[in-house]
Amino acid sequence: VQEFKGLRDKTNEKANELFGKVDELRSANNLTGPSLKEIRKDIDRLEFSQQTEVLTPSKEKELVNKISELRKLYDTKKKQIESNTELNDLLTEAQEIREEASGYHTTLSEYAQKAQEYHDKMITTFKEADKIRAESDTAHKEFVQIQEKADEQHKAFIAAQKEIRDIDKELRKLKKKDGGRKGADMEEVRKDAEDIFDKFKSGEKLTTENLMTLQKSGLL
Repeated sequence: VQEFKGLRDKTNEKANELFGKVDELRSANNLTGPSLKEIRKDIDRLEFSQQTEVLTPSKEKELVNKISELRKLYDTKKKQIESNTELNDLLTEAQEIREEASGYHTTLSEYAQKAQEYHDKMITTFKEADKIRAESDTAHKEFVQIQEKADEQHKAFIAAQKEIRDIDKELRKLKKKDGGRKGADMEEVRKDAEDIFDKFKSGEKLTTENLMTLQKSGLL
């Protein structure tokens, strides 16, 4: 972009110098006044008005006369310039350089537009990245929370297993202790104790009544 900007400025500067020399030659050769380009522009403007506007006969006649005068002026100036080789060559060179500068300006504008488009895309990409980063942070926090809950559940499971093993151990002791006893009463006591243990293993809590039953049976 800077390269084309420099080229544009240099060619414009050179064109301005040449047009300055053109003006000097015009003055020296009594060719002052509007340039051919300006006269041509006025002719086109008046012809457009003649074709598109509704004019009274007098206004239209006046317009036609004005166009005719401008055409004569244009032809006269053109012949004078063409007959002056130095002025004609200088004017041609100045116009070519001006067109070159215009080309650089067009290229510069295109690059500037592309640069703006890339800038806009970059801003959009940054915004999307920030959004994804925020979503990732949220997902990570949720994962940590779930992991913590899983750890708590695991600890509770380990504790429950230990409690079950302890109760199972006590029941085995009771069964061993009860091995020498006879009779239907002791069999019923064992059955009650096993029922209570099965309830505990299925997730039920031991009630005070359960504990009292075990105590009364002599198993505690």
